[in-house]
Amino acid sequence: MTAQISKMHKRVIAAAQPDYVPPTQNHVTTAGIEEANKLDPNDFWDEANRQYQVAMDAINVVSGAVRDVSVGVADNPGAVQYIVDPVGLIADCQTVGNDISRHRDALETIHRSHQDRTGAVTTVAEMEQYFRVLNTYAEAADHFTTAVTPTAERLALNLGQALDKHRAAIDPAAVSDAVLVQPSMDQAIEQFITEAPTLAPIEAAPTTQG
Repeated sequence: MTAQISKMHKRVIAAAQPDYVPPTQNHVTTAGIEEANKLDPNDFWDEANRQYQVAMDAINVVSGAVRDVSVGVADNPGAVQYIVDPVGLIADCQTVGNDISRHRDALETIHRSHQDRTGAVTTVAEMEQYFRVLNTYAEAADHFTTAVTPTAERLALNLGQALDKHRAAIDPAAVSDAVLVQPSMDQAIEQFITEAPTLAPIEAAPTTQG
C-alpha cells in the first residue's frame, strides 16, 4: 500500500512544528511549550475508532460470504462430488478460519490501545501515539488484503462452483451462488482498501534545549 497521509493530517503536522528559534533556558516557559505543541482542531481519535470498525466490518463480510456458500454445500451434499481438489479445499478452510481468528484478535489488541480515547489529538506527543496506532491499522489492513482475502476468495469460489454444478445437474436454470458471492466480497474488499489507513510517518515532537 502506498504510504500517504491526508491533507488534514499534513496540516496538523505542519501546525505542530512551527518555525521558531529555540529559546534559551532562561526564556523557556510552560506557556511557550504549550503554544509550540498546540495542534489544529481535529477528530483523529474518532478516525482511529472508525478504522477499527471498518476493519471489523470487512472481516464480517468476508467470513460471512465463505460461511453462506459453505452452508449451501452442506445443505446440498451432492455438491461435494464436484469439488475439484477436496484436500486443498479442506486446507483452505483451516487456513481461512485460523487467519480470520488471528486477524480479529490483532484488531482487538490495537483497539484496546486507544478505545478510551475520542475526539481530538491535542499534543504532539499524542499525535505520535495516534500515528503509531494508525500505522498498526495500516499494517493489519495490508496483511488482510494480501494474505487473508485471497484464500477466502478462492475457497468461496471453489465451493460456489461445486454448488453451481450440482444445481445445474438438477435444474439448468439455477442461479449461480458463485456469481452472487464473489461480487459482494469484491465490493467489500474494495471499500475496505479505499477506507483503510495507509502508512504514515511518525513525526518527532519539537524539542527545547535546556
